[in-house]
Amino acid sequence: MNAPIVADLDEGGRIGVFAALHFGRDWPIATDIALQSNARFFEGKATSPKGSSSCRSATPSALRTWYLRSCCYYCLQGRAMKLLLVSTVTLAIVSGSALAADMDVRAPVVPPPVFSWTGLYLGGEGGGGWGRENYTDNSTAGFPPGTAISQSPRGGIFGGVLGFRYQAGQFVFGVEGTAAWADLTSTITTIFTPTGFGGTLAGTLAGIPVTDSFKVRSLYTATGQVGWAFDRALLYAKGGWAGGSVDTFITVPATGGFASQRQSDSGWTAGVGVDYAAWQNLVLGIEYDHFDLAYGAFSTVGILGNTYVVMNPSRLTIEQVVGRITYKFGLP
Repeated sequence: MNAPIVADLDEGGRIGVFAALHFGRDWPIATDIALQSNARFFEGKATSPKGSSSCRSATPSALRTWYLRSCCYYCLQGRAMKLLLVSTVTLAIVSGSALAADMDVRAPVVPPPVFSWTGLYLGGEGGGGWGRENYTDNSTAGFPPGTAISQSPRGGIFGGVLGFRYQAGQFVFGVEGTAAWADLTSTITTIFTPTGFGGTLAGTLAGIPVTDSFKVRSLYTATGQVGWAFDRALLYAKGGWAGGSVDTFITVPATGGFASQRQSDSGWTAGVGVDYAAWQNLVLGIEYDHFDLAYGAFSTVGILGNTYVVMNPSRLTIEQVVGRITYKFGLP
């Protein structure tokens, strides 16, 4: 087995040769490792396979041959366990170095992009509303002073939303339009009591019930917005133009009289809301709005030819709370 090749090596020299084989991909470094382990080995007191008196002139293949012959020599000397221990330690060091190298070249973790509110959005809204309108119902013209009516309509609201937002820093600016079907209704029955007339006429007309029905049919808005973004959450305020369609019905059951009038009222609106981008481009929100519309006085002719008059109207005010769901076009 040519054991004398390593006979001149002490145990440190053999370990040095072994380490050089594992770490010595660069030959000069390998020989330096072995030299530090057993300087005597490189002073010409050992004989290389090629007959050289200095291991510094040995090639890597020659050193590997020494290593294999050393392993056989150790086995014959009953030192297999000692060699196995050295091999295991060396393998662990090499494996750890390779793992560390892999970790060093691993790609860095890239943080997710910050959400942007810039973009066009389209969706729907739904909820409820309530309001108030005061006026004087002079059901039959010429019989003052009429009856004071206070309507309090309430009901459901459902409609569509279209808008555009632009984000600059944490500020968000936008414009938005909405159109909603509404069913805010109120019905009041009063007793018609004319004054200024005596005798038979007063007795005939007094105590006649009159029913006034009031309905907000639709609501529209065109508003500007300004908000403050907290990544995927947005708090905003809005304000601008508002309009609505309102029906008024007057019925006199005792005479069969009936009249109706529809008008489109304009005014202003203001509101606040919060939106949250729940999934990618899908945005959920809730909003509160106040409407102030100019409900107008009118007179209309009923089915029996009588003229019905509504006078001294107040402004129609409406409060609404709606939930919203919109889709924002473009990248999140």
